[in-house]
Amino acid sequence: RLPLHWHEEMQWVLMLEVEAMFHVPKERIHLTEGEALFINSGRMHAAEAIGELPCVYLCLNAAPSLLLPSALYGAYIAPFLHDDRWTYRRWEGDGPSRREIVPVLNDIKQVLDEQRPGFELMLSKRLSYLWTWMIRGEDPPSTTRSGGREEQAVKTMIQWIQDHYAEPIRLDDIAHAGLLSRSECCRYFQRVLQTTPMSYVKDYR
Repeated sequence: RLPLHWHEEMQWVLMLEVEAMFHVPKERIHLTEGEALFINSGRMHAAEAIGELPCVYLCLNAAPSLLLPSALYGAYIAPFLHDDRWTYRRWEGDGPSRREIVPVLNDIKQVLDEQRPGFELMLSKRLSYLWTWMIRGEDPPSTTRSGGREEQAVKTMIQWIQDHYAEPIRLDDIAHAGLLSRSECCRYFQRVLQTTPMSYVKDYR
């Protein structure tokens, strides 16, 4: 099981064997063999195998600044980082989108594995193509994230739990870390993670 965490890099996942459940804010995503998933920068996520067999998946992380030249970042990357509609993207089944993205992800993995001279340029080219393919035809993103405040508060409380998990923890402590009341704390956890604060503490321990 991969515990709940977040990072500034964007993440692409390709399920290679068996299946897994991925958790992102307010959603659970059942990913089966051959399907792909994108998780945006800074979004909380976790993963766990389904059943007794271990799952195997390819995971590619890339900083947003690597996807396009800096002159294009403000127009074609930055707005997508703050749009709730871009928390994640999933490519499932046997549709044309999945058939197109899987070879690109495998190609990026090969470039990273071989690391031939100039591989950084080849990687940059493929990441640029991947991102351009993903956002083509998309509506302009909104400028604010409706769920951003809740998610940030939950991040703060989760970080506090992870820093103090070996100590006695009360609901009041968690709520105080997020500058929330007990009821708000429970409501935020339920909305974002579909669990309670104390259940998260128990699972993390």
